[in-house]
Amino acid sequence: MTFVPLMIAAMVARLQEPVFIDIKPVPKDDVAGLADVLIGALGLSGALLVAAAVAGLGLGFLIFWLRARSTPDQRSAIDR
Repeated sequence: MTFVPLMIAAMVARLQEPVFIDIKPVPKDDVAGLADVLIGALGLSGALLVAAAVAGLGLGFLIFWLRARSTPDQRSAIDR
């Protein structure tokens, strides 16, 4: 039973120490907030769009290059 008053005394001693909290206001910047929202919303969609565009351009270039290097006989066989 003598242990409980010692615990209470220790808790009171801790509660008597002052605690200072410094809260600084965050400057409001609507432009930065809008940019963050747009980057977040278009991040994955934009990456997929760029990947699809690069793949399409690469495939188009490959087909154009292969047809340019083929002979007329090979082209007529491909066109059938």
